[in-house]
Amino acid sequence: MMARFRPLLFLCIAAVLSACASSPSSTLGELPRTPQASTQQLLKEADASDPAEAALLRLSAADQSMQQGNQALARQILEQVAIEQLKPAQQMFARTLEAELALSDGEPQRALQALQHPAFERLAELPVDQQLRTQLARAQALEANGQPLDAARERTFIAPLLSGEAAEQNHEAIWSLVSSLSVDQMQPTADTDLSGWLSLAAAVKQAGTIGQQQRAIDAWTQQNPNHPAARRLP
Repeated sequence: MMARFRPLLFLCIAAVLSACASSPSSTLGELPRTPQASTQQLLKEADASDPAEAALLRLSAADQSMQQGNQALARQILEQVAIEQLKPAQQMFARTLEAELALSDGEPQRALQALQHPAFERLAELPVDQQLRTQLARAQALEANGQPLDAARERTFIAPLLSGEAAEQNHEAIWSLVSSLSVDQMQPTADTDLSGWLSLAAAVKQAGTIGQQQRAIDAWTQQNPNHPAARRLP
């Protein structure tokens, strides 16, 4: 009797293993680890590693160089990585780093191009800190490219994920962006939070005197008591 079930059992095991092998996490890939060594040590280890591990080590080295303010070295290391041969998580990490380097060079269009890579369709599968890093880079690139409304939309989207000083800086950045718009651009959108920011900016801009601005802010706050700007006025 058991002999009859063995082929079925083996098929079930094979199906489970196949499902695991093709699970989203396995196809996404892993992000580079936070380096515990110097940049030169990482590069030396990469030279002695297999291609997949070498790519991760070089991405870590490039990121470390960027964080240390050595953009030239970061750029040089990143050029050694065959990005299109990486898994999606690593491609997103590399393209985000590429965008940050482009921003440091004053090239927002190149940054935006890097952030349009197809791998970013899976951005929501990455850890939140990496999602935030990518989206902040996109917001900065949009602002530098003269697209303040799109930049404000990006920052409004990530606002609930931020805390502490980062949240405060993002809050002020949103206000600065929406305040820079013309009244004609301050139209309601499908995003409730962004629409609130826009209506507040419009109310302030259309008010004449300081007193009128304060009354406009008070009226807006009464109408939007749960909006992030009402809880902490810019």
